[in-house]
Amino acid sequence: MANFQIAGISYQSRVMDGETQTLVLKRLLPTFAALMGCQTSLKAAAALASVEPGGDDEVVDPLAAQRDALMPVARELASVSDADVKFVLNACLAVTKREVSTGVGWVDVVQRGQIQDQSDATFIGRLTIAWHVLGENFADMLKSLGVDLSDLSGVIPK
Repeated sequence: MANFQIAGISYQSRVMDGETQTLVLKRLLPTFAALMGCQTSLKAAAALASVEPGGDDEVVDPLAAQRDALMPVARELASVSDADVKFVLNACLAVTKREVSTGVGWVDVVQRGQIQDQSDATFIGRLTIAWHVLGENFADMLKSLGVDLSDLSGVIPK
């Protein structure tokens, strides 16, 4: 189970069942492959961000370097069909709970096929939930392939 916060709201997610993991992986495998291919460039861009402005080592804009490194991932994500995007987002939301009120309890983000709180329905909210759930479900597999999502969480712009 992963615990995370988005805009001050606490969430918990559980691991997807094996069939759902397989179907999500099938849809996102090209994106994961692109992420594997750009990890070195992203780390180099992060290193540039730590260089003092105006120093001799400053050659390129670190945000531009991050953007350029992420372009293969963006292209792969753009090629994912709308139906596949909906499937992945819904699969991620289906295994996620939100805290109702501190100490009161937890409710499923999706109940009877509907997102219950509008803050969970925003694009950024859904995408951030999906990032955490995908990390929980695929981090070990990706790490074995050389992509450490914990390394990238500080590199990918928020």
